[in-house]
Amino acid sequence: MSKGTTHRTVRIEDGLWDAAKTKAEAEGVNLSEVIRRALTFYAEDRHPTMSSEVSAANNAHIAHCPQCQVTFG
Repeated sequence: MSKGTTHRTVRIEDGLWDAAKTKAEAEGVNLSEVIRRALTFYAEDRHPTMSSEVSAANNAHIAHCPQCQVTFG
């Protein structure tokens, strides 16, 4: 463990963990780094699902998709 960090416990499905670990290994990083990056993007509202552009695209899609209108309309 890196100096100055706290050990955390989270619950993550095995399939997601395994897929993320495989991808991280292929990219030469560990899962702690992947998780830190994801949390940083989330905390700073830089995650794509938080951007106004994605929200606008989602709203436009929902407005023209009958199935989404039933679900989200």
